[in-house]
Amino acid sequence: MDRKQYIVLATSTPGEKKRGGLEPSSCHADKLASMLGKAFPEGATVPVTRSLVDESAMLELSEEQAASFERANPNVNLYPARTYRLAAVDVDTVMMASGPFPFNGLATQAATPYRVKVVDSAGRAIAGVKIIVREWKVGEPVEAKTDEHGVATVPSHNGLAEYVLAIPFAGYWAKGQRGVLASQGVVSFVLDNLDPAYEDCRKHHYPVSPPQSTNSASVKVAVIDTGIDSHCDLSNVACRTSHAQADDDDDIYDNGTGHGTHVAGIIGGNGVIRGIAPSASLMSYRVFERGARETVTFYIYDAVTAAVEDGADIINMSLGQSETDAVLEQAIRNAEAQGVLVVAASGNDGHDKPSYPASYAEVVSVAAVGRIGTFPADSLHGCNVQRVNGTDCQDFVPGFSNHGKVELAAPGVAVVSTIGVDGYAALDGTSMACPVVSGFAAMLLENAPEVKGRERSPERLTDLKQLLYRACNSLGFGRSDVGSGLPR
Repeated sequence: MDRKQYIVLATSTPGEKKRGGLEPSSCHADKLASMLGKAFPEGATVPVTRSLVDESAMLELSEEQAASFERANPNVNLYPARTYRLAAVDVDTVMMASGPFPFNGLATQAATPYRVKVVDSAGRAIAGVKIIVREWKVGEPVEAKTDEHGVATVPSHNGLAEYVLAIPFAGYWAKGQRGVLASQGVVSFVLDNLDPAYEDCRKHHYPVSPPQSTNSASVKVAVIDTGIDSHCDLSNVACRTSHAQADDDDDIYDNGTGHGTHVAGIIGGNGVIRGIAPSASLMSYRVFERGARETVTFYIYDAVTAAVEDGADIINMSLGQSETDAVLEQAIRNAEAQGVLVVAASGNDGHDKPSYPASYAEVVSVAAVGRIGTFPADSLHGCNVQRVNGTDCQDFVPGFSNHGKVELAAPGVAVVSTIGVDGYAALDGTSMACPVVSGFAAMLLENAPEVKGRERSPERLTDLKQLLYRACNSLGFGRSDVGSGLPR
C-alpha cells in the first residue's frame, strides 16, 4: 500500500478560522485515537509520529485512508508533508550545466571498469575519497570510495564518462575531469591540501576578526540542519537535539554528511576557523536522518517551534523545496511574531524564484556570490558557471544561485569551514551563503547600539532587519541577483 505523510497541527494556520486540530491538552492521545477511530475500522494500522514540542502529529496514510480521515473529521485540517533538501550544490548539475561532453562520434567502448587513483601532492594515497562517474547517455551517476591504496573501481556501461570527480570529505580540494574513456587506463588525481587559513570568498569579503571576549549573554543562533559534530572549533554549541525521530535517541550529532557542521562554523566557529560571530551561542536542531540529504516538513516544523521556545534570536535554515507549505509557514510566522529573525537559503536550481521557506515574506532569503582567485583554478569549484559579474569582474553570481525576489547575498562558492570532528572542507551553495548572513545578524545583535541588549521582540526584529539592509554593498550586481547586496 502506497502511503503519504500528512500532518495534523496543534492549532490552525495563521489567518484561518480556528478549526478542530489537536489543541494542547492532557487527553491529546485520546483525542487523536478518537479521530483515527472515527475514520478506520478497529485494528487498522496507521503509523503515527508525534511532535516532540506540541500536540501535532504526522500520519502515514494511503489516498483512500486520507479521504476517509477527512470525511470522518471534517473540522480537522490534514496537510500534506513536503520533502526538503539541503541547499548545498548538486555537483551533477554544476558539471552538466555546460551541456554534454562532445565525444565527437566516438563509439561506445567495451564495458571496462574505470580505475581511479587518488594521491596527495607528495604522492601518498588518500583513502575514503568519494569518486563520482557519470557516463554518456546513462541515467544516474555512480559512486565509489577509494580504498587504503587510494584506488577505486567503478563499473562501466559504455566506457564514455561525461566526468569523473574526486571529492574528499575533508582536508583537500576536490577535482574533476571531463570526457574520460575507461579504456585510457588509470584515471589519476593529485589533490592539493586544503589549508583552513586559505583566503576564501568569505574571508575576502569578511576579514577574520581577532579573538574577542565571550559575551555573558550570547546571541542564540539556531541551526536547523543535519546536526553539528563535536568539532574542536565549535566549543560554543550550547545544545543539541534531534527531531529526526527515526534515529536513535542519542544520535544527536551531525548525520554524517557534514553539512550542519560546516554551516555552524561559518556562523560561529571560534578556533582555527573563526565564523562571522564567534561569540554566538549555537543551538543545533537536527532534522535530517542518518546519512540523509532530504527531510520532511514535520521535523522542521518541530525544530522551528522548539528553537523559538528555547529562546533563539536567529534561525538559520540552509534547506528548501519548491512548493508552499502551510505547516512550516505557520511555524515561521509564529517565530517572527516572537521577534526571531529567520534566514533561509534561496536555493541552488538556478531559478528566477527562491525556494521555500526563503520565498516567504517573513524570511530573509540569501543568494550566493563567488570570487575568482579564492579557490584553486583547477579545483571542482572552478566548474561553476558565472551567470553575471560585478563591478569588479572577479566577483560573480554563480549559475546555481536562485535569484529574483531575494533580500540579501553572501559568499557561497568554495567557502572553507568546519566538517567532521576535526576537519575542514570547501563547499558550494546558498547553504553556505545563508549562515554568513545569520552570523552577521548575530554580530549586529551583539554590537550595534540600536539592538544590543534589547529583549527579543517584533520591534527589535524590525530594527535588526533595517540594520542588515543598510549595511549592504551590491558589488555592482542587480537587485534581482543579490537583493540589497552583501551586509558588510
